[in-house]
Amino acid sequence: MSRAVNPLSFGSHYTPTMTSHRDFNPENITEMKVIADLEGRKIQVGFYLFGTAVVSSEAATLNYRALKGPAAMTRNTPRPAWYPGLAKPAAPQPGALPGWDAIYPLARKAMRSSEDGGKGFERTFDTWNIAARPVIASQERCLMCHNGELGGASHAAKLNQAIGGVLYAFRRAQD
Repeated sequence: MSRAVNPLSFGSHYTPTMTSHRDFNPENITEMKVIADLEGRKIQVGFYLFGTAVVSSEAATLNYRALKGPAAMTRNTPRPAWYPGLAKPAAPQPGALPGWDAIYPLARKAMRSSEDGGKGFERTFDTWNIAARPVIASQERCLMCHNGELGGASHAAKLNQAIGGVLYAFRRAQD
């Protein structure tokens, strides 16, 4: 999450700056063009990251290694009012991205599917389209972090296996 959005959240829950227009920071020209295209077409996009801990942790434990997000990728994507780690809920936004607690069961299902070799799936959630995609440990450096002291993994990650996943939430802006 810290690679893609501000504020940084390494070692804690992700809590956005609620007054920012978007959380995602494009790093290169390709990412900038994709975001500009999505915003030009009035597509709202948010995303959540989940790790293997989502399978063994209950939502009530608020384990930041299980689920982080949502982060707003495109301008003016409405955020939920509450995030774990947020002292006081923000004002609710109509049509907001699904909240952390509401999306948790879907993240758990996606991680279980990924561990069984699944390549992802799509669902609808209220007015949002949700695409679940696994994140695969494709390089040794993935394992260095995810199996290292800072990674805090509950099991040893292996090369070419799922170390987590992403849930993308998207829709055309509600007028």
